Amino acid sequence: MVNKTKDGLFNSTVIMLPYLEAVYYNKTHLFREEKKVFTPGKEFRSFEYLGVKFGLLMCYEIGFPEISRKLCRQGAEVLLVPFAFGRERKTIYETATRARSIENGCFLAAASQVGSNKSMNFVGESRIVSPSGEIIADCGDAEGFVFADVDSKLVKRYRFNESRDSHGYFSNFRDDLYV
Repeated sequence: MVNKTKDGLFNSTVIMLPYLEAVYYNKTHLFREEKKVFTPGKEFRSFEYLGVKFGLLMCYEIGFPEISRKLCRQGAEVLLVPFAFGRERKTIYETATRARSIENGCFLAAASQVGSNKSMNFVGESRIVSPSGEIIADCGDAEGFVFADVDSKLVKRYRFNESRDSHGYFSNFRDDLYV
């Protein structure tokens, strides 16, 4: 949504939670024509709901793995990512949604616009991806809702355990190399 504040005009995601104040995330990395209209956000956002921690990023930002890593290192177990990708960028969408889940041992829920407008045919394919990179729910090219169980124990296993198909990236992360 467009979010006008005293600090500028932002491309924002808003999360409406029952009986709680709305959570706004102003997109920090703007793409193509967005730079001519919007002010970039200055911080990443996460929130907790029903004992699960969520991290927010938007569309083009999926190509900056540092955003997802930072949110997940701060505890996000599920990344929420709205998209308006054009079909010509479908390979990026397919690869990046799965890669961010695998790299961070997290669930990722992508709400991806379908249909077309004057300038773009949208990729659609809203999905939920597991920490293993498996697509566990998918709308395909249609509008709709998808649901999946999110198990925090699974997130911990993929982040910290090096067995079977889990990789333990967080238990082997070298903070000393990233300062």
